[in-house]
Amino acid sequence: MVRVIRTFDVVNAANKVTSSSRPQTEDVNELCDDCRRAEAKDFWRACVQVRQRAEFKKTLFYLEQLLLKHSAHKECTGVKPVPTGIDFYFAKQQEARKFVDFLMTVLPCKYHYAQELVSHDTKNNTYDYKHTFCVEIVPICRDNIVCLPKKQAQQYGNMSQIVLCLRVSNVITLIDPNNLQLVDVQATNFWREPFDSLCGPKQLTEFYVLDVESIDNFERKAGHGYISKKHELADVWLVRSDQVGMSDAQSLSARTHLGHLLSPGDLVMAFDMKNCNVNNATFDAMSVDNVPDAIIVRKVFDRSRRVAERQWKLKKLVVGGNIVGNETASVADEFQGFMEDIEEDALMRARMCAWRRFGRCAQRHPATYRTQIVLCDVNPESLCHLTRVTGWELFSNQLEPFVKKIIEFAIDGFLNLPQETQIHLLKGSVFELCLIFAPMYHYKDTQVVCGERETPFRSPVVSLRTLLRFVLDKTRF
Repeated sequence: MVRVIRTFDVVNAANKVTSSSRPQTEDVNELCDDCRRAEAKDFWRACVQVRQRAEFKKTLFYLEQLLLKHSAHKECTGVKPVPTGIDFYFAKQQEARKFVDFLMTVLPCKYHYAQELVSHDTKNNTYDYKHTFCVEIVPICRDNIVCLPKKQAQQYGNMSQIVLCLRVSNVITLIDPNNLQLVDVQATNFWREPFDSLCGPKQLTEFYVLDVESIDNFERKAGHGYISKKHELADVWLVRSDQVGMSDAQSLSARTHLGHLLSPGDLVMAFDMKNCNVNNATFDAMSVDNVPDAIIVRKVFDRSRRVAERQWKLKKLVVGGNIVGNETASVADEFQGFMEDIEEDALMRARMCAWRRFGRCAQRHPATYRTQIVLCDVNPESLCHLTRVTGWELFSNQLEPFVKKIIEFAIDGFLNLPQETQIHLLKGSVFELCLIFAPMYHYKDTQVVCGERETPFRSPVVSLRTLLRFVLDKTRF
């Protein structure tokens, strides 16, 4: 419906010209292109199909958090989980191509492009297409054991052919448990010479650690690449958890990169290569002397320490559902495993955003502008313990009255905020400080969530002593 005002010139009897206006309403039956597509339920012109042919979906959970952090899905008109991946729909081809470029920078993947003719106007010689981008992510996930071809292992610095996938980000990071050698496999190199995984997390077996012997003086061969400084090499003797105490228990020996975490009596998840049946041509061509008895993937931490509810949470892209499909028991277990990986991997935490879970204190003070500082620690065991304290309880006997209302900011990025935001944060009446206790108060990775809007930013954190000095110097009202 269109309302039009028409103006008329009228000549009266005195030969004077006067103008008059008359409103007129007209019905327009033709729809615009956007309305026509809405009525025809045709909302998209480009589709990005993200696929990963892997049994475990940790990489898709990781992709979901990257999309939420960088807001790469803001132009998306719809998200549809499918059994093998996710479909993203866009109204324009340029928006879909921009989304594909983002995926190529954050994950090792490749894509194919196709288009389908929807309609054709012979009079105007115009064509209407639907565009499809099929993005395929590498079928390697975290904690996968892979078998490299002999020539490829030599190119990576004389690594062992059987290596462990440490993480999957924009590259595939592999670690050799025999010599702590690390290598980053680019997506182009992987698709040129692909390799398969020998087993996934579901094929791992729980073992009991009998003895651990650290290896201090390990001779490096010529041509070795980068050596990890965060891991420690050790020889470990294992026995299956269900065979502990039996006289006929079979003990296995393994060399691992987790010597800094293991001690006698611990539980580990490992792949029993001595008693397994592997269907892999590259593995069958290997010499028996080069195949270890077992490959230790990760340590099993005390489940009683993880029972308590986490003080942080992750947002989801699909409201009321899951990005990988229906919320089944297996999908929930995979997501819990992904949450545990975040707790144990500092580099993974640094690439995504974690949000505060408001509890009872948020209900007592609903109008308070809250700030949370999550201090990351490299020790995964201490990461499971969260202690909540307030600035009032911590510094009530040391600070002046006007400083008691100020949370302790030890953040360089706070000075880069607008002045109005700084004043609003510093004049808050009640603040809570959530600390993850560790042996030292020096950290590298920090996530700060300001207020109900949950606006995150990162910056380096200094000690609590510098924190107190910052408060006294910067907050003189």
